[in-house]
Amino acid sequence: MQVTKRILIFLFVNISGGGIFREAPNQENALKFLLYLSTLDPQKSFATLTSEYPVNRYVLADQNFKNFKPFKMDNLVLSILNDSFSLAKETSKEVGWK
Repeated sequence: MQVTKRILIFLFVNISGGGIFREAPNQENALKFLLYLSTLDPQKSFATLTSEYPVNRYVLADQNFKNFKPFKMDNLVLSILNDSFSLAKETSKEVGWK
């Protein structure tokens, strides 16, 4: 097995989101559900269960989340990750990672 010499940049990105398909049969209720998910109680549950930053900024005011450091927004243009995806797959295959 020959491993090509490359400069690798390791990056972990966890992108979560919600959306509504154009063809969704009940778009109005889907929107209501997404709006509900962004309210205080569901976001507190999300942050508690996942230790990830909530979308609702008021959750961080709760004393249970005092250990969360201030959120630092990244200016990463996500479209560049697509360019790296093929290289990552190729490299993983080359080194036998599964």
